[in-house]
Amino acid sequence: MSACICSNPLLRFEEMKTVSVRNNSISLNTALLWGVILGTSVCLIMLVKILAVRAGTPPQDIESALSLVASTLNQIEKTSYRGDSVKETVYSGIHGMMRTLDPYSQFLEEDAYQFTQEQQEGSFFGIGISFDIRDGQLMVVSPIEGSPAWKLGIKPGDVIVEIEGKSAAGITTSDVVSKLRGEKGTQVNITVQRPGVTEPLRFIIMRDRIELNSVRGGFILEGNIGYVRISEFSSNTGAELVHMLNHLETENLSGLLLDLRFNGGGLLSAAEEVCSLFLKKDLLIVSTKGRRLNTKSELRVKKNGRYSDIPLIVLVNEHSASASEIVAGAIQDHDRGLVVGSPTHGKGLVGSQFATKLGTAVQLTSAQYFTPSGRFIQKPYDIPHRDRSGSRQDESPDVPEQLHQTDMGRKVYGGGGITPDVHVIESALSPNAFVLEERVVFFDFAVKHQTKWNDILVQGEISPGLLDEFLAFCSRIDIALDNEQLPEDYDYIRTALKREFFSVYLGSEQGEKIRVENLTIIREAMKLFPEMKSILTSRTDLSPEKAPDIESTS
Repeated sequence: MSACICSNPLLRFEEMKTVSVRNNSISLNTALLWGVILGTSVCLIMLVKILAVRAGTPPQDIESALSLVASTLNQIEKTSYRGDSVKETVYSGIHGMMRTLDPYSQFLEEDAYQFTQEQQEGSFFGIGISFDIRDGQLMVVSPIEGSPAWKLGIKPGDVIVEIEGKSAAGITTSDVVSKLRGEKGTQVNITVQRPGVTEPLRFIIMRDRIELNSVRGGFILEGNIGYVRISEFSSNTGAELVHMLNHLETENLSGLLLDLRFNGGGLLSAAEEVCSLFLKKDLLIVSTKGRRLNTKSELRVKKNGRYSDIPLIVLVNEHSASASEIVAGAIQDHDRGLVVGSPTHGKGLVGSQFATKLGTAVQLTSAQYFTPSGRFIQKPYDIPHRDRSGSRQDESPDVPEQLHQTDMGRKVYGGGGITPDVHVIESALSPNAFVLEERVVFFDFAVKHQTKWNDILVQGEISPGLLDEFLAFCSRIDIALDNEQLPEDYDYIRTALKREFFSVYLGSEQGEKIRVENLTIIREAMKLFPEMKSILTSRTDLSPEKAPDIESTS
């Protein structure tokens, strides 16, 4: 059975793996009946028990429960004054049932499930955004790099308030997929409310093929340090990473930064492929344990990784989850390299996706995963009828001791994500920088001042005169800045302007390189390569309270 390990399945459809339910002998009618939970709490409890039951449950017990479900559905259909169709009732019931299990289980309706299949193929047609629905509002989490939305300046935090002139308030995930996807070359009109911007912004976006490249960056930094970012773990991640590293000619590198920040997870098989590139043969990558006693498995490196000797630093933050934590945990537990950044998200559950004959699917948590040292890194979560370890209240949590050791004897802890070897605290954007980024002012200025590009290309920097022109531009378009704070923001503004000019005129990768090489975490991580050996043999206690900190600002 294939598995995925997604931190937020609603946002990351591309990280899921389809699994057939044929072997479970679930008929179509039975699958539907499982979802009917409306009208009685007894039925809800019965359905949850059916879904979570251990192997070997007597068939007659399941039949009895399903008979109750069928009877309830029949009574709703005959008696309820509401005009909902049977399908709407059943689907609402399934969604409600999923919410009682854990934060990662969900029901995918037809459009959403079709979207997952397109994502597995590596591309789809649309505008190119990752989104979330928060308090009934459709919020852009991030535009996909290179997509139509990204090119037009759609930003994280944008709230889409209208689609084709109709309000998006209360929109569902399935509605978003059906309204924003479409044939290549067709248009969609959206209205966006951007934080800090009074008037709504209107965009006409031409749908196009959205390529889901998971490996980004791929450039050489100062000191001959390579940099590669993995944005998610998909079916092509391993091959993409090999291609990128070959492009970097790793035999000439003095070190490699593998950036897993903001990577919410993906396919377990992709995490295995990435680890296998950097670890020696037979080393354990991850182990999983399901509800059944005999469902334990181990993933080990099958042959020496072709990059197993290159000095390695893995970058993480609180948004690194699931598959990212598997990679970071394996590198750390085997003392293969350093993990740098802030403690990770703490998602240690494996999800399996089961398709139905109706074109829908159920995403269910099926197992726990453990790092090579035995760490279970899932953070506690609250579900009404479960305790904080994620177990049913009538069961003992099956969680091992939290203290473990790396291969070289360093102490590491489970139950709260991966604690980095070196903790780098990134400062937040200043109020001025936040306003400028949210208003996309750097991009607008670069586009509207094309004649300045040659000067920047020759000088390599933003001149004082161009900085003054930019501030005058901000004043003309009514960007309110804190003038007292402004001198402290000059370095950030120069870097951001250089980034956007390089992006507009040399391509997004060049602009990304400017951004990356000026990040605090990058600068601090690059200093650690000469110290790597001493840090890895220091027997450091890597508890969240004892991680060595580097506090610094961008």
